[in-house]
Amino acid sequence: MNTILRIPFEHLGRKGMVLVECLQNPGSEQSGFDSLKATCNFDIDLCKLYPTANAKIESYDGDGYRKLMGWIQFVTRHDTLNSVTRTSTIVDVVGELGARNPYFTIGYPPEMYDAPMWNLGR
Repeated sequence: MNTILRIPFEHLGRKGMVLVECLQNPGSEQSGFDSLKATCNFDIDLCKLYPTANAKIESYDGDGYRKLMGWIQFVTRHDTLNSVTRTSTIVDVVGELGARNPYFTIGYPPEMYDAPMWNLGR
């Protein structure tokens, strides 16, 4: 299940490389859920063995404002009830960026980390 990808890209006339790591989550401490334990109303250990995703700009030939980029995260869920599967896709938005902004994260350059588990969003 562990996959590491390097994806070439071009942004504002400059070349770069995105590093994407999709790894199986060994547990709540490695994914940082233990730091959220006091504010979580769910069992943080339910993240174990679920996939994690970390995407970052590994290299980029641009400087200054050219480095401003963002990640948009699409989340697709498949829920099955009584042998009927319902599929839905949403754009995952982090609250502090505002509901009208599609970016999960922005930065100079941005980095994105996500560690889902079965009981989040239910």
